Amino acid sequence: MRNLFKYKKTILLSTILLMTTNMGIGQTSISCSSPNLGDYTIDGQSYSLTFDEKPKVSIYLVFFKGFDYRLNFCSPQLNNYRITLYDIEKKILFSELCEQNEKSLDFRFESNLAAIVEISQRVENEAQFLPGEIRLTVGFKENKQVQFK
Repeated sequence: MRNLFKYKKTILLSTILLMTTNMGIGQTSISCSSPNLGDYTIDGQSYSLTFDEKPKVSIYLVFFKGFDYRLNFCSPQLNNYRITLYDIEKKILFSELCEQNEKSLDFRFESNLAAIVEISQRVENEAQFLPGEIRLTVGFKENKQVQFK
């Protein structure tokens, strides 16, 4: 029983050491703290998209007429990625490069919209692919100029 405890303790310490060692290799170490969205209200959700096997991740979001939106993207590991917004028919509505770990984008839509937000790493070959995550924060505020009927 005592040997089993020592074995589990050794595995746990080895795992922690391995994780902390791998985190520092070829990756930046920035922190994605809570973004300051100004006068935008955070939608209350926590979105974390993970690049496991492919250099592309996506999430479905719904945007409503009458609101302005601020999307804040942050990655502790990645600093070169593309953000693309598609409608549900996969027509590109917006596309922009991010060359820093963090990027904020502001949007206003003329009608309700179901959309796909896709984040893709800028890689030329599979050897450049980095596992990591993107954290997305969605903020909204009422657009006072919109007249509801």
